[in-house]
Amino acid sequence: MIQEQLIFVGTDENNLSAFGIVIPRQTFGKIKSEMFVGQQVRLESTVENNHFIHLKWTIYSRPRTILVEMTDIKIVATGLPKLAIKEVLKPEVMNAFNQDVIWKQSGFTRSEYLENYYMQLKNSWNNDLAKHLIGAGIGLTPSGDDFLQGYIMMALVTGVDEQHVIPAIQSALEKRTTTRVSFNYYQVLFKGHVNYMWLNVFQAIENQDITGLQNAIQQVQQYGATSGNDILLGVRTYLNLYKSKYIKGGNYG
Repeated sequence: MIQEQLIFVGTDENNLSAFGIVIPRQTFGKIKSEMFVGQQVRLESTVENNHFIHLKWTIYSRPRTILVEMTDIKIVATGLPKLAIKEVLKPEVMNAFNQDVIWKQSGFTRSEYLENYYMQLKNSWNNDLAKHLIGAGIGLTPSGDDFLQGYIMMALVTGVDEQHVIPAIQSALEKRTTTRVSFNYYQVLFKGHVNYMWLNVFQAIENQDITGLQNAIQQVQQYGATSGNDILLGVRTYLNLYKSKYIKGGNYG
């Protein structure tokens, strides 16, 4: 964590975090072997032409201080696109998100508490119930948070949030607690940013590329122990709730 902001450091471009960087696997291995929890790290950066930055890491380890310099690092956009709700409610798109495997591999099947709330929310959304999912579950990003973030992500993409879920969860986060990692994901999401892999999902929807969409969803499913499927479950819940209203009424916005 640097100045109260977590930074996710990884080695896979496809798993680039909305608040992270990707570095060579060999470099990551060297840094990891020298670091421990609570260690002081100094990060200096220089932006050049809004495309590349120079990063300098000073890791105050013992018995020696480690200096890592990274040059010509590309800045990758992780901002959410805007899609009309009619684009995401097309039958072929809905089918891709309604695969049974998403539910079966989610963290909601492992907790009676989570499953109970999901069963109540999937047909009739209620913000008071949804708030109980904040911090619910295990791991760095609890399943309840992942689910809510999937729902919120779709509301941001389509601009349709008739249940006022976004302000309800923002308000609830002032009173309810979750993990620091999950809280940071909420904050970057509210600012309109997501992990890079989701851009492949939305690009496929925009291009009406169903094969590409299915491949992108499979990539998301590999994220974390259950996180990918939990987020997908939130996406699916959003789509199904609005499908019953928009398609039945013939209103596509």
